[in-house]
Amino acid sequence: MPLAKIIKSPLSHRTSVHYFADLETAPFDVADYSRMKFGSALVAKRFGEEMANHFFHHNYTDLVSNQCVVIPAPSTTVPVAATLLSHHFMNCINKLLAEGGHQPVEWSMVHRNMTYNNNYADLPKEERKKLLEVDSIYFNRDFVAGKFLIFVDDCSITGTHEDKISSYLSNAGMDNDHSFVCFAQYTGGDPSIEMRLNHTEIKDAHDLVELSHQKDHRVTTRSLRLLLEHSEKDFENLLKSASNRFINESLNNAIVKGYNTHPAYVRNFEILNNYAQ
Repeated sequence: MPLAKIIKSPLSHRTSVHYFADLETAPFDVADYSRMKFGSALVAKRFGEEMANHFFHHNYTDLVSNQCVVIPAPSTTVPVAATLLSHHFMNCINKLLAEGGHQPVEWSMVHRNMTYNNNYADLPKEERKKLLEVDSIYFNRDFVAGKFLIFVDDCSITGTHEDKISSYLSNAGMDNDHSFVCFAQYTGGDPSIEMRLNHTEIKDAHDLVELSHQKDHRVTTRSLRLLLEHSEKDFENLLKSASNRFINESLNNAIVKGYNTHPAYVRNFEILNNYAQ
């Protein structure tokens, strides 16, 4: 009788740099976090490097004994804050590995087919689960086969995204050892804190346009929504204070996201298109 096949149980762990129960006592700069969510590459670099140093010292064995792949939170072509964060995380990790003569980590993406435009950060955990259940995500399975996967996110509020990825890996029969690493993890029970955290500093589109003049600013999915949700009455005045680079990048990314046909955004998209060069 043939021996039963041994099924590998993948190693999985979570690493968080900061833990917080409320915004008032959070051990990180919540205003800077808000800036990063809306595209500040300067903050993303600082936070990403802090994450990399923390992860390197707490997960050194995993890094040097495996071929590792850094994967940001699932997204579309338009970056989210975690995408910006992950690039700096990866670059810093690779510098630390190179100093010890170790092989660099690689990069991959989890592609996401989103089915909604409403603000996810407003929703309780069960509602988040319902939205994610109808979303599709895609891995490059051949590329990551046999490699240690490092999933990078900016903040874990309910753990719903991690659960979605873990479920996908299990259902797809992918037995990769993996780790979830995030900059901050919420320990309380009010998911709506995510919205307050995101908007600590960037409260409206005027704040966003001011931020967009910062060196290396990137237009993220979140900043696109904030821009296009601005009052139609004041939208032209808002764009008069924006740079051509910001307007053009916003226009191109809005088309990629399909926001040019989303009923709530159509009129502002038309105005944005008129201002593009």
